[in-house]
Amino acid sequence: MLFLFKFLSIVIVFFHCRATAKDDDPIVVIVTGASSGIGKATALEFAKDKRFKVYATMRDTSKWNIQSNHNYTIGNLVVASLDVTKDSSVEAFQKHVLETDRKVDVIINNAGYGIAGTLEMVDIEDAKKLFDVNVWGIVRVLQAFLPSMRSSRPGHIINLSSTSGLRGVPAYEYYTASKFALEGMMDSFRYSVLPFNIAVTNLNAGPVITSFTDRFGDVTAGGIGTRDPSDPSLFLQSLTQRMIESLNQRMQTDEAQSSESVAEIIVNLVLQKLDNPDMTKIPFNMGTSKQSQKLLESVRVVPSGWGDIQRRLLTYIEPLIKQYVVSSNTITTNNEL
Repeated sequence: MLFLFKFLSIVIVFFHCRATAKDDDPIVVIVTGASSGIGKATALEFAKDKRFKVYATMRDTSKWNIQSNHNYTIGNLVVASLDVTKDSSVEAFQKHVLETDRKVDVIINNAGYGIAGTLEMVDIEDAKKLFDVNVWGIVRVLQAFLPSMRSSRPGHIINLSSTSGLRGVPAYEYYTASKFALEGMMDSFRYSVLPFNIAVTNLNAGPVITSFTDRFGDVTAGGIGTRDPSDPSLFLQSLTQRMIESLNQRMQTDEAQSSESVAEIIVNLVLQKLDNPDMTKIPFNMGTSKQSQKLLESVRVVPSGWGDIQRRLLTYIEPLIKQYVVSSNTITTNNEL
C-alpha cells in the first residue's frame, strides 16, 4: 500500500511537470448555470484573478443584460450561451472553446434546479426534466470536454452537490435522488481521471441565499409537483408545504450562506489543486459551511472521501497507471486534442 501511494505521487508529479510548458497560457474555467446565484458569483470570483479565463455559461445570456444566444467578452470573462440539456448546444459550445483556447482546465458543474413534492405528487416527465439538468447535463458537459482536459495542465472538476445528496429529505424525493445519483456517479468516475491529474470534488452545500430556493412551492416556476396523489387526508400536500416552510425558515438563519462565500471556497479549491499535485490531498467531498461539513462527517466515516475503502480501490487500477507511465506513446495518444 505504501508503494502504491509513492507510485501515485510520482505519476501525478510526472503529469504536473509535463504541463509546466504551458504556464503562460490562461487557466480555462467553465462555469455552468452562471445566470445568477452561486454560478454567477463563482464566475466573477474567478475573473478577479487574471490567471484565469472564465466562461460563464447559461441558457439565456440576456439575464446578464446581453442579447440572448450571443457571447460577450469583457477582459478575461466570457458570457456564453449553453443549454446543458441539448446536445447541439453543448457541441457548439465545445467547438467554440476548443477552437479558441484548445483546452479546458477546470469545470464547475453548477447548473441545476429542484422541485418539491413527494414521489406521488410529481409527474414522471417533470422528474425526467430535472434529471436531464442535474445529472445528464453534467454528463454531456464532461463527455464534451474530458478529452481536452486529459491533455491539459492539472485539472479539476467541481460539482455543486448538496447535503441532500448525503441523506434523504422528505418531500424532495426527486431532487434528493438526482444528488444521490451525482454522488454515486462521481465517486466511481473519479478513478478514471486519476492518472491524468484531474481531481473531482463534490461540494455539499446547505442553504444558500439564491433564487434557487425561490422556485420551491412556485407552480408557475415548476418548483412543486402538480400531480394529484389521490390522498384524501391531504397528508402529502401538508408534508410538502411543511418542508417548504422549513427551508424558508432556514434561509433566515445564520446557517444560510451567501453565493459569494461559496464562490470563494470554489476558487480556493482550484488554487489548492494547482499548488498541490498529490491527488489524495484534494477532498472528494466537502461541506461549504460548518453545518454542512458536520452533516458530511456524520454520514461518512472519512468525510474527505479518501478512506481505507477508496485506497483499497486504488490498488485495482495500479497496473493501468503503470502502463500509462511506462508507455510514453500511450500518454501522448491520450493527451492529444
